[in-house]
Amino acid sequence: MNKEFVYTPTFMRLTGSNSKKPQTLRPVKTKVISCLLFSTFIALLFTACHDNNNPQPTDDSLFPLAVGNSWEYSPFPSNQSGYTGSVKSEITAIIEIENKEYYQMINKSEGTPNPYIDTVYYRVDNNGFVYKRRKSGEEGNPFRLQAQDGDKWKYSTVSTENDMSVIFQEPITISSTQVSDCRLFVYDVSGLADEESYTTLAPGIGIVTSHTAWGFRRDLKKAVISGITYHF
Repeated sequence: MNKEFVYTPTFMRLTGSNSKKPQTLRPVKTKVISCLLFSTFIALLFTACHDNNNPQPTDDSLFPLAVGNSWEYSPFPSNQSGYTGSVKSEITAIIEIENKEYYQMINKSEGTPNPYIDTVYYRVDNNGFVYKRRKSGEEGNPFRLQAQDGDKWKYSTVSTENDMSVIFQEPITISSTQVSDCRLFVYDVSGLADEESYTTLAPGIGIVTSHTAWGFRRDLKKAVISGITYHF
């Protein structure tokens, strides 16, 4: 069963009183003592429940890949297309393509005017390079999880220049939630117009927002990571 929480951007495991079992109360004869003990128990129980509403992701990866992980994004209206609709991305399987293992991610939208379903494949190598592809065609390298602020690289073997870069971001706000330690990955080819794309990754969560030069934007509103649900 999934647990549901409000996301908090601090990446430490919870410890403390909420991990302890409540002690059994011994019956007493005095009503005053009984009331005091009961009140103390309720206060401790409330504190434990309150702590559990604000967990921290236990995996600080910028792009956590595991079967069952999913992300739901808010509508991203565009003046150009009039498109509205939420998008859900879910990792459904691990498959092999050309002797390499990939996580299969299915993206679904029921928005208007054109609902769609799309499948992409991701893998991460030992250097933290994230590769993306379709079943046919070559890989692209949209993310480098261990890149330093300002690093640049080529998206694919057909790139003629360093068209990818990363920028370390100050805390950003998604809906009403502040998210820290994010990385903004930018795709931009000099000499071309309107091909830019911007994708922000957050530790323990993955893609929290993305948009293009055309105005298409999506912001994360819910993520399920390792069976835990985070709301934004």
